[in-house]
Amino acid sequence: MRCKPGLVVLCLITVGAGKAAASVEDAAFGPLACRGNEPFWQLRINGATATYQRLGDAAIDLAGRATPFDYLPRPELVWRGRAAPLDGDLVAWITEERCLDTMSDREGSTEFSHRVRICMPGGEVLTGCCHRGLHAAAGAIDQGPLPVAELSAKATDDRSRLLLDLAPAIEARLGATPGPAPRVTC
Repeated sequence: MRCKPGLVVLCLITVGAGKAAASVEDAAFGPLACRGNEPFWQLRINGATATYQRLGDAAIDLAGRATPFDYLPRPELVWRGRAAPLDGDLVAWITEERCLDTMSDREGSTEFSHRVRICMPGGEVLTGCCHRGLHAAAGAIDQGPLPVAELSAKATDDRSRLLLDLAPAIEARLGATPGPAPRVTC
């Protein structure tokens, strides 16, 4: 999915007309910790500053500003920021609504209070969930050692327990698929 550069600006001008920008603390949201999957990333917003990080990359500190739209039926906040490593603005559109991260824990989902859509410089769109506060959410990016999977302990109807047996066939198919982003094909 790609952002249309003029779309976000048009929305800000139309919806935010006459509304002064405020800090995140002045909005109904407060500081926020957001994250998403595939690619794995996290964004922590605290007033006029934020930190963005993708798994395996260095954290990027951003300076920006928040524009709350707390008069809408479902409160929203737009945070726009910039940093030297990024060629343009990072724009996060955050909505106060239930958001489920289905990749985060053993129960199959973790519930958050906010949904986020991020438009990266260059047009890439990321989606994810946020919660109030800057403490790390369960399943946040952890650069420490990875846990060892206990595949034999999985239920017999859970096909993921067969992953190690299927890995050579998957790798062979990936190697036989042309293009910069190979996919497994049958």
